[in-house]
Amino acid sequence: MSNASKDENDVSSLLGQSNVDNSAVPIYADPVTHRLLVDGIGTTGPTGATGAAGPTGPSGGLAGPTGATGPTGDAGTTGPTGPTGAQGPTGNDAQLTGPTGPTGDIGPTGPTGVGIDGVTGPTGPTGDTGPQGPTGPSGGIAGPTGVTGPTGTNGTNGVTGPTGPTGSQGTAGTNGVTGPTGPTGAASTVTGPTGPTGSQGTAGVTGPTGSQGTAGVNGVTGPTGPTGTTGVTGPTGPTGGSTTFKNGVTTYNLTTGSGTQTIAHGLGTTPKKVNLTAYVANVSGAEIHVASGVYNGTTTSGIYGNNSVTPGNGNSSTNILSIYPTGSNTDIQTATIAVDATNIILTWTKTNSPTGTLQILWEVE
Repeated sequence: MSNASKDENDVSSLLGQSNVDNSAVPIYADPVTHRLLVDGIGTTGPTGATGAAGPTGPSGGLAGPTGATGPTGDAGTTGPTGPTGAQGPTGNDAQLTGPTGPTGDIGPTGPTGVGIDGVTGPTGPTGDTGPQGPTGPSGGIAGPTGVTGPTGTNGTNGVTGPTGPTGSQGTAGTNGVTGPTGPTGAASTVTGPTGPTGSQGTAGVTGPTGSQGTAGVNGVTGPTGPTGTTGVTGPTGPTGGSTTFKNGVTTYNLTTGSGTQTIAHGLGTTPKKVNLTAYVANVSGAEIHVASGVYNGTTTSGIYGNNSVTPGNGNSSTNILSIYPTGSNTDIQTATIAVDATNIILTWTKTNSPTGTLQILWEVE
């Protein structure tokens, strides 16, 4: 018994069966034509007839006209596959393999239907496979393989069925839970340099005024800054009106020579008005000589009168008091006036030999 040899792919070669003792014997082939080398024994058996191609199963319905693209629908069902045609009978075994018959022409592809685009429907079930044709009878000694008959013409492709509607979209999954916010980093202690001021953008539309937030806690009061330098004192304004009034009495000896008489008024400020009234009796006691005057700080107005001399009365814008005590118009005492915040100052001028004690009533305000 011979063993079958193997090629580089570890595939066993073909063995034949001896017609004497039925043992396995090697088979040889021509290295160029690959035909089996056989003794010229017997005749080549007839080539078996090629079985008729089974009819192609019906395809789905005709394609509808192209419409507006709509949502993809669910996949439509695939039309059933037609049954496979019966296999032709196998030709009688022969010792020589006949040449392979030419491949038959591929049948024309049927027109693709233009239907409304939709969702691809599910694939329909595959049609049943047709029954296999009967195997031809075997001869005694294997004859050469008969020539393969031409391949039958492919049946025409069936019309592609319409695409089924697209299935509905699945429900969106729920959003994941937001992770916790990380801790805020420590505030920087170093203040970076102030960047240049950018150009001012166009003012946006004013949004609605938000509600007033809660008043913040009052900050700590900063230290008191240094006291600024005292400004220059402004000029003293005019003294306001005074309602204070002072008055009193005093005397003056008319025999006193020319000089100054000071009368303290106690007003505490320079009077705006001084009023003096003076009386003296003459030496005989039968006559009274009088004088009166007013001073407003600028203008002096004085009057006097007696009944024994000429002139008997008169006035003066220089002297606040004019006295003729002896009945002679040559014995005279006259006084001018000045005032300050403390005193009334009378400056007397004596002419000749006046006598007597002058009674003076003074008023200031």
